[in-house]
Amino acid sequence: MNFKFIALALVLGCLLLAGCAEKKPLYVPTPTPTVVLATPEPTLVPTPEPTIAPTAEPTAVPTPTPLPFGTLFFDDFEDRNATAGKWVFDSKWKMGEKSNRTALIAVVSLSEANSVASFGSGNWTDYVVRFKFWLGGGGFRLIARNSSAGAYIAEIMPNTANLRIQHGSSSNANVVLTSALGRGQDQHRLNESSWHDLEFSLKRNNVKLNIDGIPVFDYSDNSFSSGSVALMTVDGVFLAVDDVNVSTS
Repeated sequence: MNFKFIALALVLGCLLLAGCAEKKPLYVPTPTPTVVLATPEPTLVPTPEPTIAPTAEPTAVPTPTPLPFGTLFFDDFEDRNATAGKWVFDSKWKMGEKSNRTALIAVVSLSEANSVASFGSGNWTDYVVRFKFWLGGGGFRLIARNSSAGAYIAEIMPNTANLRIQHGSSSNANVVLTSALGRGQDQHRLNESSWHDLEFSLKRNNVKLNIDGIPVFDYSDNSFSSGSVALMTVDGVFLAVDDVNVSTS
């Protein structure tokens, strides 16, 4: 046996064993730990107090003053909207001030046609028309129980009053009675610088007119039993009326 070969084999074997004994373990890097941040404490948001809106006080609606029993119509011309809903008239009639009163006023010249302001119901039967008036020149007619059948007309002039009766809507209104109002002399004319009170009564077949509490005429006729009311200007006039009232008594 070749001893050199055996010795070489032994040396190689020892070297292999020594290499195995000194073999270092495989390096495995330690992972860097993940830093976990602490969960923040929740921020407390205070719940706002609810805003309590004060309840608005209701606006008081004034209760209209009830009209006296038996009143069919009333207008003092203090409320333009109310007047507009009660009357039918043209542009010659306007609301305005006259001697510290709010009134319905008509100004019509001699060259202009007569102008009419009407109100009321065709179903009105027995009633009394009352109002205050201011007359400056010319005259006016108060037409009552007005319908297609005709009407009773009190025609007021500065120093006389006529009762006219009109049959039908197109015929002339004939004068059946004339009164000097008890004021035939100039000093007893209707004063053009003051208010006067008028009362025109139509009850059954009786037709009466009073001015300033003085009887003007009292007439009996049964031609018409019902109808509305109207005012008409005559012969160029300044006319103001206020506190128009129609009642059954």
